Amino acid sequence: RNSLKHVTPHQLRFICDHCNRRFADKTKLRDHIEEKHLHKTYQCPICFKPSKNRVGLDQHIRNVHKGRPNNKICHHCGKGFPTKVQLESHIRTHTGERPFICE
Repeated sequence: RNSLKHVTPHQLRFICDHCNRRFADKTKLRDHIEEKHLHKTYQCPICFKPSKNRVGLDQHIRNVHKGRPNNKICHHCGKGFPTKVQLESHIRTHTGERPFICE
């Protein structure tokens, strides 16, 4: 069976002023405006990876960081990271190292 619920137009009371798209609740409308029209991004507080929306950020944190200890410690500032790769990337913020070549 199809798990999608049929939504009638009167259930979609919240309308985007920018594109007239309709939503069932204020939170969905707000998230839509922030992502599609304001181009707002959300940043992971652990590794600083940007995400287009809150759902993506929550999934990232759950998949990448949850349950992993921040036991890779930066010797410059004492901040902890769950992976060696994240620690190495962070250390470059202190050293100024830029190992990637711009084209």
